[in-house]
Amino acid sequence: MIVPIVGDGPDLLDTLRDIREAGDVPLVGDRRLPAAHWSALAALAAEAELPDDAAWATLTSGSSGTPRIVVRSAASWERSFGVVAALLDAGEDAVVSLPAPPSASLTLFSLAHALAGGPRPRLEGLTIGGSGIDDPMASDVTCFHGTPPALRAVLDAGPPPRLRTALVGGSHLDAALRRRAEAAGLRVTAYYGAAELSFVALDTGEGLTPFPGVDVEVRDGVIWVRSPFVASGYIGAAGPLRSEDGWS
Repeated sequence: MIVPIVGDGPDLLDTLRDIREAGDVPLVGDRRLPAAHWSALAALAAEAELPDDAAWATLTSGSSGTPRIVVRSAASWERSFGVVAALLDAGEDAVVSLPAPPSASLTLFSLAHALAGGPRPRLEGLTIGGSGIDDPMASDVTCFHGTPPALRAVLDAGPPPRLRTALVGGSHLDAALRRRAEAAGLRVTAYYGAAELSFVALDTGEGLTPFPGVDVEVRDGVIWVRSPFVASGYIGAAGPLRSEDGWS
């Protein structure tokens, strides 16, 4: 069963853990969505027939209309946790800043990672599993996972003293912003991905290369991937994700 929730408070991680431990599938809504859109998505989710291995439901960006609900297995994210932890240099005391709302697939990925022992998440002004409301880029932040505009905002504000790594997705990272972040002492990894595909390719500064475990082909101008990170599909109306002989 999909359990729709809307929240970004300090209890969010516990709520997600409780839903998963009950064998259900959390779907985190976006407070910015019109109420009618969220009600329609929640009703659709309540009636959904899910794959047996469904563990997470995420929303697409909605750039082409009302967001779609994407369903994926736990393994489709867990298989990338080791690589992501290395990119973030996420040791035992790691705290990851997550400027995007938890409805964004990149943030929900990091929350799922936290439940599996990944870096402790900080959502804007809230430290999840920490001391509550304070500065979103306080002194304990060691790594960052967000969009290029959010990275620019961090640099404008002055990076916190322990921030050392940035994982940047959601849109193109321009070269000038990368240079600025690196000049501030950050190791920057940009990536190409999608809610349906998760990680597809990485760029550590020398151009995109396939994410470890992913095969990429371009056919008639269309990117196809063969990957263990692909989602199971959509709830409701079909979307652009399609599969053919193990490629999506």
